[in-house]
Amino acid sequence: MINFILYKIRLDRVINIIIVLFLVLTILPFFLLTYYNYPSIHDDYSDANNIIKFGQVKYIIYLYNNLTGRYSELVLKAYLSPLIYKNTALLARVQSIIFITLFIISSYCFLRQVLNRMHGLIVVMCTLVFVNLYLSGLKSVGASFYWFGGYTSFTTGIIASLFSYAAIIRLYYCKEGVFNRIVYLSCGVIFSIVSIGAYDVSMMTTCWVLGSITLVAWVRGEAIKWWYLALFGFSTIGIYMAVVAPGNQERAAELGHDLGQILKSPQILTIFAKSIYFAITQIFSWLNSLILVLGSFLIVACLNHSKVGLKLGFNNVHPILFGLWLLVGITASVFPSVLAYQSVWNHSWQCVYLYFLIGWIYLLNILYTKYLTNFNILKKIRVYYYGFGIFFAMCFFSGTSNVHLAYMDIMTYAPSHYKKVRQRESIIKEHYTNSIKVIKLIPLYSNDEKWSVPNILYTFDFNDDDALQYARYYGIDSVNFKQNLQ
Repeated sequence: MINFILYKIRLDRVINIIIVLFLVLTILPFFLLTYYNYPSIHDDYSDANNIIKFGQVKYIIYLYNNLTGRYSELVLKAYLSPLIYKNTALLARVQSIIFITLFIISSYCFLRQVLNRMHGLIVVMCTLVFVNLYLSGLKSVGASFYWFGGYTSFTTGIIASLFSYAAIIRLYYCKEGVFNRIVYLSCGVIFSIVSIGAYDVSMMTTCWVLGSITLVAWVRGEAIKWWYLALFGFSTIGIYMAVVAPGNQERAAELGHDLGQILKSPQILTIFAKSIYFAITQIFSWLNSLILVLGSFLIVACLNHSKVGLKLGFNNVHPILFGLWLLVGITASVFPSVLAYQSVWNHSWQCVYLYFLIGWIYLLNILYTKYLTNFNILKKIRVYYYGFGIFFAMCFFSGTSNVHLAYMDIMTYAPSHYKKVRQRESIIKEHYTNSIKVIKLIPLYSNDEKWSVPNILYTFDFNDDDALQYARYYGIDSVNFKQNLQ
């Protein structure tokens, strides 16, 4: 009998290792695609020209005063732009690898705290599923991990948010004395401030989460309430820096908006209603994914064995109340975008999706704990193994899966795209060498070639200003360009 039990334990461990290896294969193509990454003609050359023109410190100050209050994004752009260094191609690849890796590490740190009683292999498994669900839910993986303008803003915001959430949970658990609590508090403050200064959405979600946990701690009279209040208080430094930046008003004036007037007028009610509508429709759009639904249930299977939900009070909350909390948070996240643009950019949704994904998994955990724990079929380990089998089949073979599309890019579209990008660069360098001051620029792909555009890499070509900035970067005075007819 003992030998049989030991055999079963070893068998389950072997199967779990195999599952982890398959999960690694679902993320591997996103690393391999970094080989074909190169700075985008969209925005990246404009940023590089301004950094070269003003210098890094003056670039940060100028844009903070004239364009945006995203201080974290400005600092990262000023010092990390591959185009201001010699090894541009290498840096573009390495930076994408670093940001993908940081996202995985931050996800692990967060789930390590959430699943604090679970075996390390299970935590790794849940982390890889979580990362897969995030990558699979993005409309543009390229904008998040292969575009310099993307991973220095909203991707930085979600990475810093995950580290911040991990510190918040660790601070809750900490029984090791004041010094250790100060360390976790400091980590939470630093990552919260970075997140707030990276992107508008990460600012709103961080404020919503910090404000909510602080309020709950005070209502319950928990001893941790003073620490959470301090965390929220210090984080307001970042909120102040991001909100009162002169660049915000300058940008609003360029768009023809008087934000102060709008906030005082009845129009604000319309904007709020739009935010709710956009949030609800987008949630249903995200849930229209079998990969998300199945993958999140697989994670919940592990969450159900953890006591963190009970300790943090999530499992005691009615699912409808928690769902409303999640909806209000998403609404608040997109509110600044609707206020400024009357719509929500895809980039913003990619940042909101992380907040939704975490909240959705916790909501499922509440439902599972309250209503499904008595279903014996859900307690059988084979059910989860079959679930992973179906999950992998959808990841590798579904035509809409980003994992499948990433492998397709590696085998077909990405090499030719990279060659096109470098050829265009070689041509313009040759023109500069031959003292040709006017060049002709056309899109990399004609309308008839759109089928061969990579699905995962960032392939946005150029607008009017992009074409001019691209030419100026290489020393060309002016450019004649042609856009594809729609």
